[in-house]
Amino acid sequence: MPPKKKNGAPTKAQVYSTIAEKTNLGKTDIVKVFDALEAVMVQSLRQHKQFTINGLIKVMIVHKAATKARPGRNPFTGEAIIIKAKPAHDVVRVRALKRLKDMT
Repeated sequence: MPPKKKNGAPTKAQVYSTIAEKTNLGKTDIVKVFDALEAVMVQSLRQHKQFTINGLIKVMIVHKAATKARPGRNPFTGEAIIIKAKPAHDVVRVRALKRLKDMT
């Protein structure tokens, strides 16, 4: 038996079922739509570094610069430590847009 969800958010199957009921499409059609949306999103993120879903959310790839190793302090013991360097990397950011903010 799978563990119960704590926050009550719908599962993927529940989302597919709800959309299928509201649009009178089959669940397999809904799965195809989501697969196509994923493919379009990946392509857009690779080419343009951003993707917007119909005024609801904006997904962006942001480049984070490398950081050098630097001295720091352990907040619990006060001991001096060296914070490790981090290489440059890309981070995915998701921003809620006006229409989504107005729903809450």
